[in-house]
Amino acid sequence: MSKMDLINRLIGQKFQSISRCCELVCFSFGSLLTIKDRNNEIRAKAKYAIHTLCPFRVVKEKRIVLCSDDLFISDLDDDCIVDLGKTGGTAFDRKAELANESLENEYINSVIVNELGDLTIVLKTTEIQLFVSTPDNQEAWRFFDIDSHSHLVVYGNGIEFQRDEK
Repeated sequence: MSKMDLINRLIGQKFQSISRCCELVCFSFGSLLTIKDRNNEIRAKAKYAIHTLCPFRVVKEKRIVLCSDDLFISDLDDDCIVDLGKTGGTAFDRKAELANESLENEYINSVIVNELGDLTIVLKTTEIQLFVSTPDNQEAWRFFDIDSHSHLVVYGNGIEFQRDEK
């Protein structure tokens, strides 16, 4: 299987959500699966996910509606220090909620990965764009296929295919 074969599994998949855990942003796609988490609790999880620490933006109808800078902007007060350990209170949290509502019926039309590892996911009215911004072996973004335990890891200096041990 080639690296592009793995990421091309996204084509035709339904958008599920944009969320975050601290500064790690997660884009979720595909059908919802019932899985046991590491605490052995059952929960729903999208079949595909992209986790990123690199700069990104969500563009809808030629307007940026959400971007990585929004993580560091308080939604409460201009002088407020953002605590990324708490959900809520950032411009990202508010804008992600709005984006999730507006994208709930969208599907992926195409996926483009350029020679630098930048990723563009094209939906009907929206593009999700990730930009690799490190020249070395730091991880920029990671694509997960939850079912197959396969992932594609993009670094500043290359792309690697990985498979979890079961």
